[in-house]
Amino acid sequence: MFDLGVLHLWTPHLDFPQKVRDLWLEAGNDIMFFEERLRCHMLFKAIDGLRFYAKQEAKPSYDYTRNKVVTLLNGI
Repeated sequence: MFDLGVLHLWTPHLDFPQKVRDLWLEAGNDIMFFEERLRCHMLFKAIDGLRFYAKQEAKPSYDYTRNKVVTLLNGI
């Protein structure tokens, strides 16, 4: 789930989580609280990105990542 969260955070247009979930469902499996866990891992990685970009003093990247965090939090 963590890897899916990271992939979806930075490349949402590829829709990796849904593709993987569809494969799991076809095999008769599912992950409990899939959406909640995905969002949690995305937030974790985005907040880590804020730390990284703040240390680098990379304001454009920090602002971009901050907007992702705000969007994720607004979706709760």
